[in-house]
Amino acid sequence: TIEESIRRGVITRLLNPVWINEMLKHDHHGGEKIASRVEYLLGFAATTHAVDNWIWDKVAEKLVFNEEIMNKILNNNPWAFKKMIHRLIEAYERGYWKTNDETIKRLRELLEKTDEYIADIKSLIYKH
Repeated sequence: TIEESIRRGVITRLLNPVWINEMLKHDHHGGEKIASRVEYLLGFAATTHAVDNWIWDKVAEKLVFNEEIMNKILNNNPWAFKKMIHRLIEAYERGYWKTNDETIKRLRELLEKTDEYIADIKSLIYKH
């Protein structure tokens, strides 16, 4: 079934620490690949309604709230990390993910911190 296929893809890739670490060996592109997988989940949720709630919980827990992974993704591609946070918030706002207000508050705070981090990077790059 489509549900089984999505679950298998999430478990073998998106939430698999070995896959995540292998992706992050590729500068910039690794983070983008991970963020794209989160975006695909949102597409599957919209078109098939086959993305279980636990999947969103685990994506938030393992990719965004896990400090070690968060720092690796931020160092690899902060824009990809920002994109992941946006997609999680969007999944919640569209009703595909049922979570508590505290989780959404944490995501929004992290989004704000990520924006500040990106602004700091830009100021270093464009400093004359």
